[in-house]
Amino acid sequence: MVDELAAEKRRVEANKKYLGKASLREAGLSEARLNGALMKEADLVRADLAGANLQEADLSRADLFQADLRNANLRGANLSKANLSEANLSGANLTGAILGKTDLTAAILENTVCDIADFRQAILYEAEFDSASLRGANLRKVDFSKSNLRNSHLEGADLRRANFDGAHLEGINLSKADLSGATFHGANLTGAYLSGANLNKTVFTEANLAGAVFRYALNMTPEQMQSAHMDETTKIPQHIKDKPILGTEC
Repeated sequence: MVDELAAEKRRVEANKKYLGKASLREAGLSEARLNGALMKEADLVRADLAGANLQEADLSRADLFQADLRNANLRGANLSKANLSEANLSGANLTGAILGKTDLTAAILENTVCDIADFRQAILYEAEFDSASLRGANLRKVDFSKSNLRNSHLEGADLRRANFDGAHLEGINLSKADLSGATFHGANLTGAYLSGANLNKTVFTEANLAGAVFRYALNMTPEQMQSAHMDETTKIPQHIKDKPILGTEC
């Protein structure tokens, strides 16, 4: 059985340029060398790709439902419009990857590196991003509702019109991120760091901002803080402190 699995993996590696629409459901491809592979629309449901080298591979529109991609190398890979719902990408490297309109519902991305990746309009509902790095990533219009991004790094990320409603964002670093038009309705931002972030028309309705740091935040207004939950540890710009914020809990 072991020999058969090894032979199958070698066959897939040898034909990596011809795997478009391939049926690889539940395939054993852990640590496979598939860099530059052409796997557009491939069926990789529940496939074992743990530790695989998929650098710059084309996985656009591929079905990776519940696939195991732990510690995989996906640098520069094209995963646009792929189905990665419930997939496990813990520890994977997605630096510079393309994930536009990708479905990552309930996916696990703990400790992943997604710096400068393109997630535009991706679905990240209930995804687990704890301690992930998304520095400089394009996350415009991304749905992060009810996701976990505790202690994650999103410095300088483009988060215009992103949805963080009900998300767990304790200890997140959003310094210098563009949060124009983003919503944080009911989100937990306890201890979050938003220094220098662009908060133009950002919504914090019912958000928990205890211990959050807003120093040097841009385009911040007292009206944005209405009905947000703050305490004496919340650090806000002086011009906001000098004006009454109706409806807040301090």
